[in-house]
Amino acid sequence: MSGEVFDQVIGIDFGSFGSAAVACEHVRPGVVPRIDLIQHVTGHTLKSDYAKSKNLSALLLERETKSVVCWGYSAEEKYLEKKQEERDKYAYFANFKLAALTKDAKFRSKKIKDSSKTFEMPVMDLFIMILKIIKETALEKRKRIGKIGLNFVLPSKFSQNKTNNKNTEVMRECGKSCGMHHVEICFESIAATFAVISHSQSREVDETKRLRFFEDDQVVLLDMGGGTIDAACLTFLEDEKMAETHHRDGLDIGGMMIDQAFEDLLADIFGSAVISEFQQNNPQAWLQQRNEFWTAKHSLREKEQRNVELTRKFRKHLQDTFKSLDIIGEKLQAYDGINGKPSLEGNFLQLSYETWLHLHEQILHEICGFVSKLLDHERVKPKVLIVTGGFSGCPFVIPRLRQLLSEREDPPEIYQPHNPHESVVRGSVLWAINQKDLSYIRAPLTLGWCVDKIWYPGDPDDDHKVSSFESYTGYIRKKCFKEIIRRDQRFEDGTEHKQVYVLPRQKKAVEFTLYKSKLKDGIHYCDDESVCQPLKTFRMFFKQSFSEQVNFELTITLRSNRVELSYKHPNTGRYQPADVKFGDENVEDIIKIGGEFENVEIKEDTQKKQIKKETSFLTTQIFEIFLNKVNNYIQYLGIKK
Repeated sequence: MSGEVFDQVIGIDFGSFGSAAVACEHVRPGVVPRIDLIQHVTGHTLKSDYAKSKNLSALLLERETKSVVCWGYSAEEKYLEKKQEERDKYAYFANFKLAALTKDAKFRSKKIKDSSKTFEMPVMDLFIMILKIIKETALEKRKRIGKIGLNFVLPSKFSQNKTNNKNTEVMRECGKSCGMHHVEICFESIAATFAVISHSQSREVDETKRLRFFEDDQVVLLDMGGGTIDAACLTFLEDEKMAETHHRDGLDIGGMMIDQAFEDLLADIFGSAVISEFQQNNPQAWLQQRNEFWTAKHSLREKEQRNVELTRKFRKHLQDTFKSLDIIGEKLQAYDGINGKPSLEGNFLQLSYETWLHLHEQILHEICGFVSKLLDHERVKPKVLIVTGGFSGCPFVIPRLRQLLSEREDPPEIYQPHNPHESVVRGSVLWAINQKDLSYIRAPLTLGWCVDKIWYPGDPDDDHKVSSFESYTGYIRKKCFKEIIRRDQRFEDGTEHKQVYVLPRQKKAVEFTLYKSKLKDGIHYCDDESVCQPLKTFRMFFKQSFSEQVNFELTITLRSNRVELSYKHPNTGRYQPADVKFGDENVEDIIKIGGEFENVEIKEDTQKKQIKKETSFLTTQIFEIFLNKVNNYIQYLGIKK
């Protein structure tokens, strides 16, 4: 998108709980645009800062026509205010982003049920519907409608496997179906970094609070959303460019985990059967009760208690179950799972500071473990830790992170933008029109192959010298590390390295191992585990052995988060692909290239085993028949005698 001109660019952060969208006009590369937040909310707007920045990820549809009535908080309110007999005409969908984060490549055909569990729709259709209505909301006050670009921001987990790459392609199709001329996919943590750094260096920010970075400075950003927590580490280069220096990482948890913790707390106090019965029989009323908790959660302040209002139906359900309010109060007081026990005060469930901390404890533990692992990485040495996203406004997050960082040497400074809810979506537009500022990538590892090199007389290192008829000196050095790229070396996404190897006659299989090394320079060996470790082994099988020596061509393609290997098959001339990702890899998980030929061998081997088994079975049967005849003959002789 960095080389194109658009009349409108729309950025969408489609969150697990809430969504944000922005629009800007007259976008040209290198120009910082005016970015307007798309606000189309009612009701909850005054209840929290979160609702002022984001709308609810929800749709209200007419069942018969499957047409959109409204979206966001308006959809929720209209659905809840309708009487029971009217609700059956509508379908309410919320939080359906989670259905898209599937690993089974069924995004196109996957269907999900509405809140009543009685109506279902394809999740792809729901995505298209909500994109259309966000686009219409963005453009309804603008007379000029020309070439429109769309930028999606997604959790980092969408970059982690081929299945999710297919899902991002489907999401591009959704954007095109909505009339977008161009669709880009950006990752949440990268987008937020663009927004925060751009804003922190603007004239609007106080000079004392402005972030300043120099060449080789690093920044780590944590984007804490409702369903995922993502991280990115970027390094500043010359010419104000940035490079992503660490593979994307994240957690499949977020602020919605607190909602589940509250449900678990109610189940522990009153019994899981009591809560599940109400959820199943009163889905709309339970939705209202969840909203009351959500309102209390987002208005929570540090070191404060906050009460949760019990809706009329839920309170009545508890009364009918336990027969009196006194018994409900006794159950609350009898619960010994936490200090500062909950209590019933009129229509409110009073939750102490200790109770709120208890609800957050698990996710705080996960976040601290995640940040510690990130900062322990040898290449991650940030100057600043930026914390954004809707969940970052939680009063427990920043104090816990400060406590964690205080225990480390040279801890990074924690920076939180004024409005963390909008960072991702605003940054998505800046990223889309300035991708050139993130053009370089640095290798996260020193990568190489295991090769044999000719030993020369006078070579001081004889540890790996072995006799060989293949060398004119009579010796070779075994298991040398042949470098492909050095750690921290810059490369463009898609950089290729070609290798040509000579395969001897009668060869039916060949094996290459990709190694990572801790060292940047010097000769070392792949069997020295202190400096060199295998990442992945590639095995290639050929249907027939070669009658003469052949050239075997390998192409190694470096990507931002993985290595792709392809080889030109000597028989067919076709290229076969495989890949390996950076990071912690299971060395035992061997990728087998040319598996279709190996399958032939397996099939033949299976057939041989089956024939052997059948032959063995037949031999056993013949032997049993022979024994029976012998026994019969012995019996006959005995009778005759």
